Amino acid sequence: CKLHYPLEILYVAQDFLDDHLEFCSHFTAEADRTAFNYIYLARDLAELDGGRYAKKRNLISQFLELYKDWEAVPLDVRCGQECREVLLAIAHDQGLASDDPTLKAELAALDFSMRHFDELEQSGMMIRIDGVSAAFSMFERLNGETAVIHFEKARREFKGLYQMINRETSRMIDAAGYRLINREEDLGKDGLRQAKLSYNPVEIYPVYNLTLNTGVA
Repeated sequence: CKLHYPLEILYVAQDFLDDHLEFCSHFTAEADRTAFNYIYLARDLAELDGGRYAKKRNLISQFLELYKDWEAVPLDVRCGQECREVLLAIAHDQGLASDDPTLKAELAALDFSMRHFDELEQSGMMIRIDGVSAAFSMFERLNGETAVIHFEKARREFKGLYQMINRETSRMIDAAGYRLINREEDLGKDGLRQAKLSYNPVEIYPVYNLTLNTGVA
């Protein structure tokens, strides 16, 4: 059949371009910065050593001083409702309506992940403060040396909580024997990009959108 629009292949990894030179020669490749993946050393984020992480350690110290009754526990399939409560609390603080498309999509992804938690071999962490769910993360094995984090959410009214869920999740990943953490993309959001950069990635892995050179197929 003949397409009346340019054939595109989205979010193609650099490795694919390198491994399929002849195929990719028929396409124009354009880097998509909003979808670049941020890669970190798990040990760096677990230990937060050195001057470059001084602000992170300071915020964690403030958290420990402010919130004496807190706990970090492994996430499991029973935590679905608590994770939902965290997402909804964050959305409320951001002024998002309950029917906001982004919120609905995120809740749908969360619900699916929790329903198939064991089947998808998910892992994660939940932080409770005074018995109230306040932050959670969810990750899975990407390959033998890398874990990829799909969710990392923290209620902003708790100072230093984001840094705590990041550290506790990284410690869990490091203890599981992974060397690297893939924290996925920044979606082109300036705040998210700055937050990811502030943790000093060892690599920002590029991805590309391919457009067939003829414009039709």
